[in-house]
Amino acid sequence: MQWTLIAVGPAIGIAGGVFGTWMSVRAARSAPERAFVIWSSIGILVLVSTFVVALSIIPTWHKHLLWPLYAAGLTYSTRAINRRQTELREAASDADDPTESG
Repeated sequence: MQWTLIAVGPAIGIAGGVFGTWMSVRAARSAPERAFVIWSSIGILVLVSTFVVALSIIPTWHKHLLWPLYAAGLTYSTRAINRRQTELREAASDADDPTESG
C-alpha cells in the first residue's frame, strides 16, 4: 500500500503540471507568447526538479534551509513570468488593433 501511494503522489503532481502547461500553451494568443510559455515552463520544470533533487541528496536538517530559497525563487520567477507574458499579450493586442494604427 505504501509503495502505491509513493508512486501515485508524484504521478498526480506530474499530470497536473503537464495539464497546466498544456492549457497555458493552448491559451497563448500569439506565437511569441506561446514560445515564451513553453520556455518559461521548461525553466520552472528545471527549478522544481533541482529543488527535488537537492532535497534528496542533502543531509537531514539542512533540507529545511532549502524551503525559503525555493519559495523566494518560485515567487520571483512566477511574478517575472506573469509580467513578461502580460507585456507579450498587450503587444500582440496592440498589433491586432486597427484603431490605433492611425
